[in-house]
Amino acid sequence: MDPMMNGTLQATPPNGLFAAQQLAPQASLAICLARSARRLAVWSAVRSAIRDSASTFRGFPETGIPGWGQQLMKLDQLNPSFAGQGVKIGIVDSGCDNRHPQLGHVTRGIDFTNNGDKSSWTKDTISHGTHCAGIITGASNRLQGIRGFAPMAEVHALKVFPGGRFSDLIDALDQCIERELDGLL
Repeated sequence: MDPMMNGTLQATPPNGLFAAQQLAPQASLAICLARSARRLAVWSAVRSAIRDSASTFRGFPETGIPGWGQQLMKLDQLNPSFAGQGVKIGIVDSGCDNRHPQLGHVTRGIDFTNNGDKSSWTKDTISHGTHCAGIITGASNRLQGIRGFAPMAEVHALKVFPGGRFSDLIDALDQCIERELDGLL
């Protein structure tokens, strides 16, 4: 039986071999070339979309822009000097990987899952706290990417998970009060 049926490969050829194995080498090559052409078309469409966004968002991707959430809330219309200066925010979460280029200014934290260690809060194994820190204080005003809501805010990463206990959460909240933080996430 012909492995091609109406221009497509059969799902289960009669002899149990994959249909592609039954094709002549020329047919296999034709399938590979067709797949490569589709991948090339997709990549070309992606590059076009990037070019289109660059013309839609002035200066993107070379300079930072406000995110869609900020635009939806009209925060992008505020004076750029409103950037969170003097505000202290606590992020009670999974830590914050401050090796990210937009989060290098996050320098304060504590890991309650590791006996209050003052350095392991930067190991965010699930990246959720890092993501939250980026939304709040991503400092892309001088870098590529999306700008955080308050890039000049002082962020305190208070790691309570994974592996934390309820008492770690209470300790983190106590630490927020002790540090006199203005906001808590």
